Amino acid sequence: MAQRVYIIAPRRAGPVKIGIARDVRRRLATFQTAHWGRLKLYANIRTRDARGLEAAAHRHLAPLRLKGEWFDISVAEARVALRATAGAGQRSPAGWIRRLLLGWKLTRRRTRSAHP
Repeated sequence: MAQRVYIIAPRRAGPVKIGIARDVRRRLATFQTAHWGRLKLYANIRTRDARGLEAAAHRHLAPLRLKGEWFDISVAEARVALRATAGAGQRSPAGWIRRLLLGWKLTRRRTRSAHP
């Protein structure tokens, strides 16, 4: 059975976990027992090189890492990052994806702090 790349999150706004597993539903159930809120599976991607895609996505999203495989991004942003990474042959997606995601995060943080 091939491994898959998944996106798990408690809500669409994030944070998200990007990981790999052979049995994604089982992995979700494992995380659910240790998580305070209800987690949902938002992506279950079959690929030839799940480990490579996951590692490339983690590298590109490193500035937004919360801890381990959890990132301070939305589900939509995680999907964009995975598509861009896969589309770039799992090499660097020309840095634009990182700038785009960091720009969204910085804007969101500024907006939140400006309106207490």
